Amino acid sequence: GSLSLSSPQPIDLTFKSGVMNTNNFLIQGDSSFLKLTSEDSQQNKLNIQMNSKLDMALLTLFTPFLADMRGSLSSSIQITGAAMKPQFKGSAFIEKGFVRLKSFPHPFEEIRADLLLDHDLLSINSLRSEFASGQVTGDGRIQFVGLKSIPMDIRAQFQKVSLNIPDGVRT
Repeated sequence: GSLSLSSPQPIDLTFKSGVMNTNNFLIQGDSSFLKLTSEDSQQNKLNIQMNSKLDMALLTLFTPFLADMRGSLSSSIQITGAAMKPQFKGSAFIEKGFVRLKSFPHPFEEIRADLLLDHDLLSINSLRSEFASGQVTGDGRIQFVGLKSIPMDIRAQFQKVSLNIPDGVRT
């Protein structure tokens, strides 16, 4: 089905002398919301708080390598630093996630993940998913050094997984 977000009241964004403030920045839908608060943010000194609970299907626009993505992503993130090099600090949680990669027969289902953001580091505290008739658990770290430099240290355990690659052939 289609998903939509709308503002229940007018959003007030104020830009004055290089300073940004928000009032009533809330967009929401049936099972999603995004609230953004900016107090005296400047180009070199951001002060933004973002709280959300989003249907992950809304994020498929940013993930062209995925065939399908659903579930609930809740987050609370503080954005500081400069506009050209923002710093993110906060947490996120995924519940009842579903991800299907393009050209791959097995989706990740019932995804649960506990994530922490600390500046340029994303810590995966815990990850659990049903996958190919089995289970996957994992944890790790992803560091965002630059657009072409994203070192990762991710550990995953696959239990009782039965792959069909190509689709219809069992391993």
